[in-house]
Amino acid sequence: MRIILLLLTCCLITSCTHTRTLPIDVTYGERQSLYFTGRGSAAGIMMDSMLGGAGIAIGIAIDEGIAKDISAAIVASNPKFTMDGLVKDVLREKVEQGMNADGLKSVVITKYGFQAAPDDKVAPLVSLKFICESVAIPAVEFTANNKERAIPFGQSKTDGKLVEKFLRDAVLEVLSMHNSCDPHN
Repeated sequence: MRIILLLLTCCLITSCTHTRTLPIDVTYGERQSLYFTGRGSAAGIMMDSMLGGAGIAIGIAIDEGIAKDISAAIVASNPKFTMDGLVKDVLREKVEQGMNADGLKSVVITKYGFQAAPDDKVAPLVSLKFICESVAIPAVEFTANNKERAIPFGQSKTDGKLVEKFLRDAVLEVLSMHNSCDPHN
């Protein structure tokens, strides 16, 4: 009797901890790292008139440095953070809530990061490409680009949890734009 009770307990425990895997691949496009565009780009254009191409290179380097600072803030608050993991988690949640993912073969993260917004703030920008199994529906790319939903620039480099939340919200926004891969919808 104890053996049966032990087996039933083990089955109950393992079934409760089992998470459903999603048969949809999430990959990166050309760039795997977070990007930032704004302050450096503007400075690079201004420096171009005085320094030529070197001015633009300096501007790009400024933006890359800001992107690394924002990434470091995320990793400091969540060392296991990956953007593909975030997209998979949000996608799994949406499917469990009823989102139709039939025919969705994969999702490509073509761009993710932040961009300068008014009032010394930064706004998330996430671009996902949906690859459908159906040849009737080509790959479709949606971008969350809402500059009204922004956080203070300084806070983006120090508050990793908030930055991750804003990226998550942007992924949710993009997923809400994608209806389905069903050619009849």
